[in-house]
Amino acid sequence: MIPSGPEITVYRIPLDADGQTLIRQRVGYFHLWQFENSADGTVNLSGQITAVFGGQASQDDGVPLSYNSRVQFRPTVELVTLRWTAQPGIRAVIVMSASADALEANNIPARQLVFQGQSPRIATGVQTVGTSRTQLIPANSFRQRLIVQAPVTNPATVVLGDNTVTLANGLQIEPGGSLVLTTSAPLFGLSASAGGFVRWMEEGA
Repeated sequence: MIPSGPEITVYRIPLDADGQTLIRQRVGYFHLWQFENSADGTVNLSGQITAVFGGQASQDDGVPLSYNSRVQFRPTVELVTLRWTAQPGIRAVIVMSASADALEANNIPARQLVFQGQSPRIATGVQTVGTSRTQLIPANSFRQRLIVQAPVTNPATVVLGDNTVTLANGLQIEPGGSLVLTTSAPLFGLSASAGGFVRWMEEGA
């Protein structure tokens, strides 16, 4: 059940063709509730969109979100950009509220991200990962949280660590995997195969 009320907005967005939309409102809670088949409203688990929170970004920026993904902001953001590739016959159901306290949405266990801090700044990026160790994300002394994701299309595992990381001693992120860090240090990485990359999003001043 999706609750309704004056503090909650529900969007149903057709994904039939490549597209992008900007939603300008105060957002403290964002929930990609589900994907559904446009013809009959039944649930579709295969959909995916990319979201950029807090401002417009380049085509390669953003965080891929799938069925029942939740993002919570403290403090709120004023702009959400959604981007998607063509998924004929599918629409996304998005539930947003200015406050997470105004919304309780029950569904299968969600992938949930929580951003909390004094700064509303959120930055995103995409970085290529090669077979030689390289700095993927620079240091940021104001960073409060860092999310790193390896896309499912990566040809091999990405290995992450500090400036001494190797394939033998680093943290392995399989294609489709992700991790959340609270470090302000730079992040280095490499892979056994060329052609991979990581997506990242950080909150901080």
